[in-house]
Amino acid sequence: HCLGDLHAGAITRVRMNAVSRDIERLSAPALHLQIGDSTEGGTDAQDELALRFFDRLPGPWVTALGNHDILRNERRAADWARVYGQASQNFTVDLDFVRVVVIGPNRTAPGRRAGQLSAATLAFLERQLKGSGKDCWIACHWPLFRTVMGDPRLHFTSQMAAFHAKPDEEIRDLLREHPNAKLWISGHTHSPLSAPGFIKRARLGPKRSILAINTSALLGIGRRRNPRAPLCSLYLTHRPGTIEIRSRDHRAGEWRNVGGRRVVEVSV
Repeated sequence: HCLGDLHAGAITRVRMNAVSRDIERLSAPALHLQIGDSTEGGTDAQDELALRFFDRLPGPWVTALGNHDILRNERRAADWARVYGQASQNFTVDLDFVRVVVIGPNRTAPGRRAGQLSAATLAFLERQLKGSGKDCWIACHWPLFRTVMGDPRLHFTSQMAAFHAKPDEEIRDLLREHPNAKLWISGHTHSPLSAPGFIKRARLGPKRSILAINTSALLGIGRRRNPRAPLCSLYLTHRPGTIEIRSRDHRAGEWRNVGGRRVVEVSV
């Protein structure tokens, strides 16, 4: 279960409660993955709100590091990790059917320096891919460059300097060398389900690509924070050679279409 940007401390209590109530009605997934920006500014009070939300989820959960979680570097990534029960911002979760590799930068930075993954983080990712005989899903708050797009007047896009993972060429080279790297899960852009490239096969090189999926945002979609925006998250089902993608509308308490389909099945 993939939960987009939460922003505890900014998201309305009505939205948070609607998500919690609806998820409690569903069967527990293998894992709840919150893709980063669990808080608005990384304060103790916001951490408490986020942890209270996570602890209500039926089943195990993890959260990735987002830029708002270490906003203005007022705390280190290591300090964030301790609050959420991890050794660092880079860690893995081994499920029966897939290895989830969660990665993030060491610090937050503006513009072209945002989303910069260190050499140590890339080395960590390579070790985890090399050491697993399973399919691997990479979870990073920042999307791959030129995947999820949209109208830049209304939406943040992965072509904007501060809204994609870096260094792009090195990341793609690394992923290309490991065929078990099947999926890149991201957030950060607050994209609507209808955004171009919301689900996209990203080219890594000749005859090699990776599926990229964005997760929208529970806070609200678009550049303006609309408290009445759709309130959706994604459920992913792993099957041999394919991933099934479903979207849950937590306000309506029902499944909704993505790209005109109730279930999007993508070959990996």
